[in-house]
Amino acid sequence: MFVYIKEKIGVGVLQSIYVIFGNILATTISAVAIILISRLLGPQKFGEFSIGFAVVLILSRFVDFGFSTAILKIAGRTQEKQLQKEIFSEALFFKIILSIFLAIIGITTYKYLANAIGFQEEKIILIAFTVGLGTIFYEHLLTILQTLHLFKNVVIINIIQAIVKILVLGLFFIFSIQNTYLIFLSYILAPIVPLLFWKFLAPNTISFNFIKNTISFPHFFSFFSIVKHSAVAVIASGIIENIDILFLQKYLTTFEAGLYAGVSKIALVVSLIAYSLSSVLNARVTKYKKKVDIKKYLVKSHIVAFTSLILFLISLLFIDTLILFTVGSDYLAGSNTLVLLLASSFTTIATTPYIALFFSFKINWYFSFSAVLLLIIVLGGNILFVPIFGLNASAWSRLVSKVLLFLITIFISWREYKKLLD
Repeated sequence: MFVYIKEKIGVGVLQSIYVIFGNILATTISAVAIILISRLLGPQKFGEFSIGFAVVLILSRFVDFGFSTAILKIAGRTQEKQLQKEIFSEALFFKIILSIFLAIIGITTYKYLANAIGFQEEKIILIAFTVGLGTIFYEHLLTILQTLHLFKNVVIINIIQAIVKILVLGLFFIFSIQNTYLIFLSYILAPIVPLLFWKFLAPNTISFNFIKNTISFPHFFSFFSIVKHSAVAVIASGIIENIDILFLQKYLTTFEAGLYAGVSKIALVVSLIAYSLSSVLNARVTKYKKKVDIKKYLVKSHIVAFTSLILFLISLLFIDTLILFTVGSDYLAGSNTLVLLLASSFTTIATTPYIALFFSFKINWYFSFSAVLLLIIVLGGNILFVPIFGLNASAWSRLVSKVLLFLITIFISWREYKKLLD
């Protein structure tokens, strides 16, 4: 029966469904942990937590520096185990160097950075720049498993870190522990736990020997040809997704930043569906070269985009209910903001399948061009309009950037597809 279903709908669709539902489970568990945090801390302290978490997410993109994209493109196109091993080791070496560099910057400037955004809990910034950088190893393991199409293992490590979060934060909730530092530290350390099992999750052929595999940097120029574009895209996307909370802290109050962070976590659950899709599609579409394969893929992409629109319209009926049964009544004032953030998240889902096409098309400049354009919109929108219009200005900036990305991606991908037909 399973073989029949696989033949009918395709391996890629099955893997997408598997990863999406597996990650929905992990996301649901993590979402419950976030709900516990938001209810336990309230908007004010949750704002403090969210500032630190936003910094961690931005820094993780700087450390990644586009190497994950390069790994998918270079290692994903070969079946040679030794070559893959060299690529994985070399990329991790570069990431460690970058993380050390950022940690030094953070240790020497965290007080200044906190003061620049009017943030009183400066030690949260310090934790983000040091302990928070440990998540690079978790992200690297994810990239390896995705490259090798071990999507079941991707789901497993996501679920492990989610369970760790809910167990630890559940104890904090039961015993009414409201220490923001302790809660933040526990949350960002949770992804480190799955690394204890990496030998069981990664193939035996994968190991890290920096002296043997990185000393001559054999793949440096291959990395550079991709990284010079993907680094801009990766860093810009990290800023786009997380910078709004920092602007709200700077121009408004920690309470309002916490309010925004609370409702944005609801929208984040939707956005993670897009992440789950991309983790499968980016690795698979790399191998698509024939017109017939891309044509079939485009039909499925159109279905995803249409479904996203329908789901967004349905979600509008349950805005207040979503807030009440998740982060709580303290966050109801952010209902209008949630509408805009959900629109942004569903637009991200609709765009994801089309973005994956660029892992097949040889136009790396798309990633840097679109990222810089969107970054300008988000930064400009927050700087110019948040002081005047408050929370919704940040949400509108994000939505406009996502809609524009969708339109640009559709236009360029269709143009490249037409070239294949000529």
